Formats: sequence, C-alpha cells, structure tokens
Amino acid sequence: MDIEEIIDKSVERTVARLMSEGCLKLSKEPVAQKTINLLERYESFKLSDKPYTQKVMAQIDDALKMIQSDPYYRIIPMYYFEHKTVWDISGVYNVSEKTITRHRKRLIRQLSSVLFSDDVIQDILS
Repeated sequence: MDIEEIIDKSVERTVARLMSEGCLKLSKEPVAQKTINLLERYESFKLSDKPYTQKVMAQIDDALKMIQSDPYYRIIPMYYFEHKTVWDISGVYNVSEKTITRHRKRLIRQLSSVLFSDDVIQDILS
C-alpha cells in the first residue's frame, strides 16, 4: 500500500467517525447554517468525552475568542447558549430586534469563516 492509499483510508475512517459521533454531516447546507448547528449543539459537546467532539468544541472556543472584542459578541452566547430571545437581547443592547438580527448574522459569518477554514478542518481530522 502506498502513502496516498494510507492517507485516503485514514481520512475515510476519520470522516466516518466524525459522522457517527454527529460532529460532521455531509450536506449542501450553507456554512452559516452549519455554524449555527454547531453553536446549537455546543452544550451537548461539553458533556462528551470523545476526542473528536472535544476537538470540535476547542475549535468553537477558539473561534469565539477571535470575535470576543466585537461590541455585539454577547449576542452569540446569549442567543445560542442562554437561549435568550432576540427581543430580550435587544433590551440588553437598547437597540431594535432588527439590529440584533443583523449583528447575529454578521457574527455567524465571521465564525463560519474561522470554523470552516481548511486549517481548522485539517486540525479536527488529525
């Protein structure tokens, strides 16, 4: 067996493992939706002791740290982890619900570009 075959088989097994653990789904969903799915499952990732799940959680943590300096950063944890409504969050920021929605979508796009970069995917698979 040559090196390329070994790599191919290793990647196939890793992808299969990630899919079986629910960390990866092969779909045509936009990356923003995939990011939202990860954020919605973040709390359940914390309960897992599986190495791949821990890697995914670490990548989410790193991505969140990268946007922490954004003035609207708290929208993400409030909405996805504390399950606050857009209306509740708009009261915290004293802005309209539309403004909160716009900033949430913007932050999701930023997280998506980090979470679904080639480097992150390669790190999770290694």
